[in-house]
Amino acid sequence: MILWITQLHGDKYKYGSIKVYISALKSLHTDIGIRCEFTDSSLIHRVMRAVRRLQDNRTKRKYPVTFEVLRKIDKLWIRDSHDHRLFRATMWIATAGLFRIGELVPDSAKSPDPSRTLTVSSHHISITSPRVLTIHLNASKTDIYRDGVDVVICNQHAIDAFITYIANRPVPATPQSPLLCHANGQHLTRAELLAKTFEMLDSCGEEHRNPDLYCGAVSFRAGGATSLFAANVDETTIKTLGRWTSSVYQRYVHESISTLAAMTSHL
Repeated sequence: MILWITQLHGDKYKYGSIKVYISALKSLHTDIGIRCEFTDSSLIHRVMRAVRRLQDNRTKRKYPVTFEVLRKIDKLWIRDSHDHRLFRATMWIATAGLFRIGELVPDSAKSPDPSRTLTVSSHHISITSPRVLTIHLNASKTDIYRDGVDVVICNQHAIDAFITYIANRPVPATPQSPLLCHANGQHLTRAELLAKTFEMLDSCGEEHRNPDLYCGAVSFRAGGATSLFAANVDETTIKTLGRWTSSVYQRYVHESISTLAAMTSHL
């Protein structure tokens, strides 16, 4: 088992994949009536912890698009441009709702997955004070039974950006119209959102391309988690907003030196 695990690690298999393979091996033994005690041994657990530490050290993270970054980008938008209103709203709700990019926009505008496509009917804005924006996902990565989940957004900057976009859509919207779309009604896609995000990060001087720190990708989900952590939001609330059931959210938090200093200077 140890030789197999180290071989997988040496072949660049990720910790999560190796863990799945071990679980599958245990499940197979259970199905044929053989007790599989070796997968639960303390030695195997130690080897797996070592694999995780090694991979965490060598894996560069995605650049977190935080509220602070979005406020810098806000100064660069052209407010009378539909596409700029679209991109601004999408980026703000992506971070505020701790969304995975695939939950908001499809890979293809021509053949989006109907079960994952957001429509105008997918959102609701409360009339209470403070306002709350709710976006319903029919399916997501952790919703394996496709029960659907409501993502709650309370950040007022994100809600303002979204309302500005919705109120100024040039194409009349029906309940089944794409929620995030260009002026011609065509879906905003993942590639377009990422391209515009990189463009705006370059324009405001963010060091997202630093090869010593980041892998060259961005994460709005990590940006949201990092922003909440920096604001001293408690763990339970972060997990609830990010739809996490465990402390895995900690992997999405990117603590800067200034944040750590601010949080510990009074100790």
